[in-house]
Amino acid sequence: MKTLTILLGLILSFNCFAQDESHVKWKFNVSPAENNGEVELQFVAEIEEGWHMYSQVLPSDEGPLPTIFTYEASDNYKLIGKVEEENVHSVMDPAFGVQVNYLDGESVFRQTIKTEGNTTVDGTVSFMLCNDEMCLPPTDVKFHFDVK
Repeated sequence: MKTLTILLGLILSFNCFAQDESHVKWKFNVSPAENNGEVELQFVAEIEEGWHMYSQVLPSDEGPLPTIFTYEASDNYKLIGKVEEENVHSVMDPAFGVQVNYLDGESVFRQTIKTEGNTTVDGTVSFMLCNDEMCLPPTDVKFHFDVK
């Protein structure tokens, strides 16, 4: 009986952690290429009401984990600048006891690249979600863009 209780607890714990992505839906869009070969990649996070995602830039290392964009290496494009983000809120987070930057609702991240022609851009966005009661473990979501 004790083994069954432990097994049931592990299954329920796994199910709680497996729900990370259900609180945010991602869309990946490409803006039309300009004459100079620059294209804007758009990472659109639709974050469920009551939840928030932490910014790429956090004032302290003592709080939550920041959002991180990682690109697979390629000679077919060049990153221009850093990923930009919109609608960032800055507050004192009582759970972490530090100032944090976060995003909620529909949040758009933008990355400009330069390419000489058709290519693909692949990588991973890593992020952490919290609400007023709890935080979920960091989640990795793969992204793919077809740039024409």
